[in-house]
Amino acid sequence: MFSEIRGVLPEEIRNNVRARKINFPIRGIYYDEECERENIENGYFYITANTTEIHINTFIFCMKHSDIGVVGFYLYSFFKSMNGYFGGEYNSPIEQLVVNTGIKSTKLSEVIKTLEAHNMITNSHNTFVPGLSKGKTIPANGYRTLDSSQFTDSRREVDVRKVMSQATYEKTGGKYLYDDSSIEDDDDDEMNDLPF
Repeated sequence: MFSEIRGVLPEEIRNNVRARKINFPIRGIYYDEECERENIENGYFYITANTTEIHINTFIFCMKHSDIGVVGFYLYSFFKSMNGYFGGEYNSPIEQLVVNTGIKSTKLSEVIKTLEAHNMITNSHNTFVPGLSKGKTIPANGYRTLDSSQFTDSRREVDVRKVMSQATYEKTGGKYLYDDSSIEDDDDDEMNDLPF
């Protein structure tokens, strides 16, 4: 508190005090007025159940490497949060990552490759099949974050995912996550008539 240190400050600072208002986060420290009176610090700042711990070394590493930077730190933190939420690997197509993170697809792909090159994340590089038939779904890429002790300063070579036609995918034994292609369009109309 300023009142506690006022006596140790130089005189020009002590005499140059303006009337200032400082906003106090109402529920940040204390949950309610009773807790504030009893000095029980149980506000939102102390609820850590749905938070993700990012080690300071991760932040320093990202800022030290200009190719990673703020966007790389943000994306690493997002992946780490999702890994914690889903209990391991986070699977998502690029299109959904664009929606969830707000990063454009070209920049997103570049940053994912950079994070992987510095051994910050792993990527499953699942096969991509453009123009997949209606009702068929293949697994999206899976992302896992690594510990800051595993990061590398030098960039390593990164694998790229395979792109193939649906016929080639099926010939090579590719598996579908969902295969609802046997349902005809008439059945879709019946499904829409259901009361739920």
